[in-house]
Parts: sequence; C-alpha cells; structure tokens
Amino acid sequence: MIKKAILSLAVALAFVGCSATMPVQTGGLLVKNSGKKVTASVKHTDVLGFSPIPVAKLDEVLTKLQGECGGSKVTGVTTLQKTRFFFLAFVHEFEASGYCAE
Repeated sequence: MIKKAILSLAVALAFVGCSATMPVQTGGLLVKNSGKKVTASVKHTDVLGFSPIPVAKLDEVLTKLQGECGGSKVTGVTTLQKTRFFFLAFVHEFEASGYCAE
C-alpha cells in the first residue's frame, strides 16, 4: 500500500510543471517595419539545471534569421524566451523574429 502511494506521488510530481515567458525587443521600436517577417527558434533540454542553453544555439537563431532574409540585414528583432520546468528538467525555447530590410 505504501509503495503504491509513493509511486503515485512520484508519477504525479513527474507531470507537475510550471513555465515562464520573458519577451525582449531590441531595435526597430520607432522604425516602420514593412519588410518580410521572419522567425526562427531553438529548443534546449536542461536536466537538473546544470546545462543552460548554449551560446552556440543562440547564434544559430540569428544565422537562421539572416538565412531567411537571403543574407540581408534583419531589423526590429524581437526575442522571446520560454522556460518550462518539469520536475527534474528545464525545457528552454528561444525564439527570435524580425523583418528583412528592404
């Protein structure tokens, strides 16, 4: 009976989670953004909180944005970082969007 209760508690804790969202906008606040809108994102799973999202993955997002614009300048970049916590792991999602310069 006690084993079942402990197992049930462990399973319930495994599915308990919470999330946080932190939006940040850089540039393009006063400029009219009339170019094509582009978006790129990456996800990273961090077990026990020991390995935050690597800088190389963040650079990958910027490379994807410039690639969608054909290598031209990207303006009005807005970033959004979502963090979800699931018992022993964090899932970080970093999303950036902007506009191709005309």
